[in-house]
Amino acid sequence: MVDSVYRFLQCQEKHGDVIRGIARRYRDGSTQAKELTDLTSHTSPLLNQVAMALRARHYSRATEKSYVGWIKRFILYHGKRHPGGMG
Repeated sequence: MVDSVYRFLQCQEKHGDVIRGIARRYRDGSTQAKELTDLTSHTSPLLNQVAMALRARHYSRATEKSYVGWIKRFILYHGKRHPGGMG
């Protein structure tokens, strides 16, 4: 699971500029602009990065919601410890 999170972060680093460019293009209040701003509705920067990585890979919203939920529960189950200290 931790490896998956790191892969998502790597994807976000690779595709972050593309996502930001699309968001700039659709700031006219269209539906697509709202969809892109929903990516940052999570309280955690990690979950925002995961959501952006999933969106960059064209995963569905239901899949995004499930993955973010799994990651939240994983983090809370392990007492919010950093993955580097859990091995």
